[in-house]
Amino acid sequence: MDSAKLNDWIQIIGIFALVASLVFVGMEVQQERDLARSDLAAQSFANTSMFHLTLSSPDFAKTYAKVLESPNNLTIDEKLQINGYLRAFVAMIRRECYLTERDVFSECRGIVQGIGPNVFGSKYAQAWWQLNKPDVGPYFPEWVDSAITSFNPDQNLQMLEQISVDR
Repeated sequence: MDSAKLNDWIQIIGIFALVASLVFVGMEVQQERDLARSDLAAQSFANTSMFHLTLSSPDFAKTYAKVLESPNNLTIDEKLQINGYLRAFVAMIRRECYLTERDVFSECRGIVQGIGPNVFGSKYAQAWWQLNKPDVGPYFPEWVDSAITSFNPDQNLQMLEQISVDR
């Protein structure tokens, strides 16, 4: 075999090796992207669980009950506690909407519509939202404001009053 043919074969083998390595790199990038999305989903579910757990903690449950029953009687400490809770929820919505806008993860609407009524289902939370919504920043779609504003401010109290246990 002359050197020209040998050179051609070496180039063909080199091209196949290059294509194979590019395919491998592409598969690795896809796998990393899938892992990153899974991690984002796990973080979203953990955040959602944290909000539900916060409501069930004894100290916060007392404060939240007061928000539902007599919001005008909240102490400064209690208002700070509720404000922190509401700000954390808004930050979570902002994160999820940012990820949705970037087509990374799409849980924004589900979190707003699923957990939002529980968080903003009180007169205090609705009043807080009206005061704070100009400060929520970017990545906050208009439909989020419409959804939060449309939640029944007495929803949580009405739901709790409807629960009865028959013996």
